[in-house]
Amino acid sequence: MKIAPSFLLSLVISLLLCFSAFAQSDEDIHFFDPDFVFDVVDPGFCEMPSLSVMSDKDIIDMLNSRRDEIPLQGEIKGPLSGTVYGGGYYKIHSDGLTASFSNMILTPDGRVLSLCMVILPVNDTTLIEGTAVLAGPAPESVDGPTYLAITRISQRDDEAGLIPIGELIGGKGSITFIYPEDGVLEGNLEIDGRIEGISENGHLNDINLSFYFEEMIENPLRNLRWSLNDF
Repeated sequence: MKIAPSFLLSLVISLLLCFSAFAQSDEDIHFFDPDFVFDVVDPGFCEMPSLSVMSDKDIIDMLNSRRDEIPLQGEIKGPLSGTVYGGGYYKIHSDGLTASFSNMILTPDGRVLSLCMVILPVNDTTLIEGTAVLAGPAPESVDGPTYLAITRISQRDDEAGLIPIGELIGGKGSITFIYPEDGVLEGNLEIDGRIEGISENGHLNDINLSFYFEEMIENPLRNLRWSLNDF
């Protein structure tokens, strides 16, 4: 029997305890600053304890003991691969939906990395149920209901907490929203994109990220909306 969604989310978030700003990559692709977006939409959600507080083994042991209770699970494939676990919150606004996901990547060599993502509506997207296009920053085009995935991958430090090592650039996929009951969101997403920063030579690398999410509850997230002109 599953435990209450609020407990599940507090379990995950305790472990994981911007609008016009952008930078430039080595291929002259503009992408949006996750620091700005994260701080505006859901301040403080993208956190994890330092290695000195909780080791990779401690986290992995805890996840393995409660794997069936974790509301978000999936995988990432590419130069960085691993299993994804986490949770999140969402908020329905008058002009779309915003969501934040705080995730962990468990790599085959036993490391625990952070993967944080914020989902934002693009242009006149108001779809909050069903399937929409999911795009990474700097998409080549936007056609139909579309959400933007601002994503950062970080490694943990002994004292400093999280150190960013990669950001999603470009790419497309899909995201599906389902409401099994009032105030509860579930669904899934998948995106093929490129990760800037995760490589030995500093070039962009193709990745595939997919996960399902369930038992997400509403939280007072702030909304940001991107227009086609921002691309």
